[in-house]
Amino acid sequence: MIWVYKKWVYKKKKPSLIVNVVFMGFSLAFFYALARAEIISVNPLNAIYDFRILTMITRASFNDFVFITGLALVFITFIWLVKSEKIRKVGYGIFIFLALLSTLFAFTNITTVIFLGKPVTYQWLYYSDFLGSTEAKTALRENLSFSIVGNLVAFALSMVILSYVLSKASRLLSAHKYLKYFTYSILGLGLMVLFFIASRTKETWTKGQSENAILSMGFSIFSANSNSSFFTSKIPNEMKPFDPSQSKKINSPYLSMEDHKVKNVLFIILESAGASYFDGFGGKYQLSPNLNKYASHSLIFDQMYAHAPATNLSLASILGSMYPYLSYKSLTQEAPDVEHPTLSSVLKNSGYRTSFFSSADLRFQNCGQFLAHRGFDVVEDFSAIECLDQFQEDNFKELNGIDDLCLTNRLTSWLDENPKQDFFSVLWTVQGHYPYFFNKEEEDFGVDDFNFNRYLNCLKHNDELVGNIMHGLEERGLDSTTLVLVIGDHGEAFGQHQQYGHGTSIYEENLRVPFYLINSNLFHGEHKSDISGMKDLATTTLSLLNIEIPEKWQGRDLLSTVSNETFFFAPWSDYLFGYRKDNMKYIFNESQNTVEVYDLLKDPGEKTNLNKDIRKEEIEYARHRLAAWAQFQGKFIKQILKEED
Repeated sequence: MIWVYKKWVYKKKKPSLIVNVVFMGFSLAFFYALARAEIISVNPLNAIYDFRILTMITRASFNDFVFITGLALVFITFIWLVKSEKIRKVGYGIFIFLALLSTLFAFTNITTVIFLGKPVTYQWLYYSDFLGSTEAKTALRENLSFSIVGNLVAFALSMVILSYVLSKASRLLSAHKYLKYFTYSILGLGLMVLFFIASRTKETWTKGQSENAILSMGFSIFSANSNSSFFTSKIPNEMKPFDPSQSKKINSPYLSMEDHKVKNVLFIILESAGASYFDGFGGKYQLSPNLNKYASHSLIFDQMYAHAPATNLSLASILGSMYPYLSYKSLTQEAPDVEHPTLSSVLKNSGYRTSFFSSADLRFQNCGQFLAHRGFDVVEDFSAIECLDQFQEDNFKELNGIDDLCLTNRLTSWLDENPKQDFFSVLWTVQGHYPYFFNKEEEDFGVDDFNFNRYLNCLKHNDELVGNIMHGLEERGLDSTTLVLVIGDHGEAFGQHQQYGHGTSIYEENLRVPFYLINSNLFHGEHKSDISGMKDLATTTLSLLNIEIPEKWQGRDLLSTVSNETFFFAPWSDYLFGYRKDNMKYIFNESQNTVEVYDLLKDPGEKTNLNKDIRKEEIEYARHRLAAWAQFQGKFIKQILKEED
């Protein structure tokens, strides 16, 4: 191109900076389209023999083209208005830098959309404590390599080279006037036809797959502190005031004897443990032989939910018997020393020894500081618990964590320090969290996804932890006097609704968790199928121990009441509110102004949206219930934060 250019047009004037901006804009649009093709899973090379591929890519890239056009127009206007050639060149240099940066955004967005279902938002960066936590840094390093970085740099440089080629080709055409007019006419007409047909192409992808990453980030920053309409909408007068512990008393208690001898409490919280993967909840992977063994000594809850798909929010709900802070922010991060009674502080004041042991890094979202104000005698994470199996092995050199099985020795050594005093302890695992560290020989569960297979191995590993803990209690004669609670802190998705992980959505795979109450004197394999939530755990525990329940708590006693509803929330990708009543589940997406409705009895996988098939009155009722919940909880959180001030 350079040789031909010098032979044909060496006497021509250099193209203006405005022309260079235009061609770099076209080059940027081309590379955005390549990235978008990957996101919507089509091969652009197939457009050679199937024109529909080209129209699909163009349709999916509309938002990208709008962004690129706007960016180019801003700098074209700047260059046109500024008289100083030096300042104009500086402006052009800034445009080149932004174009390069935009190319990187376009291609990193591919992985983001695959995992989250949509581009990264400001709320996600806050939740992940981006580059401020070791967990965030680990996730970033886990998805970067020399080859990936090299590819990203190559894409960015190729974008610049293509703009150079287009500019030179244009000048070659300019050397032949009629060829120039003919070529531009054909190209212009072709683009018009392409955009017209693309505009009429039926979309087969989600909005998240077609959102521009930079525009999405900008909008999320702009709207970060705006409230959903649920916080301000009027609630019908005929609707009763919201009661967070609303339930009905049951006649038949779930305890086999009134004068039980249970006095100790042990919570085993399994990180990112979705109910549907476990044997007792319809799982087909044979993950839980130990939980199966103790099922005959358990009360099993079939419909237990996290109220939000996030560890730190579940932590506040579990210990503080409360619905979560309805914000992308969190109590652990914003107010770790907030004055609110928790299960640990109440039991500490009742003479219990208390401890919290985690195999993860409690610096995430300031959880360690939050726990330091909750009445625990001992709070330890990976950095303090002795364990030979550290995560600093193999491909996990930057991950802060230890093998979950090491929690067994730490708990038993703590129990042996004072075996006569009543105790409350929490064990919180980490291996179920991405990147699903597992350093043993992996079992093949017959799934195609490497990460999913490793995750299933981690869950089976956690089941081994449960078996070890129960054996340790039995050896010390504590099994009959200890209530063991085994539960997931939230679920984990593997592509069921085109998203992975747990914080993106509020489908069943994100929220529904296994829940066992284990004690051979109290339970004998019973199941409880009404709807329950994380906020009910602390209340149930104190009720069983016959200890007074704090007035501020929002939970109910799961052993003496039933409920047919609960509420969900997730603000980090889209602004999501969820409501379940009986078999019906409603998901309101406030970011996209959409509603999804599912009948979980007939459709447990939430595949068929019944939004258009049910009466509008039912959706309105769900909307009003959510509004009542949001407004009640908003005032509740403001009140406890005000008391802290």
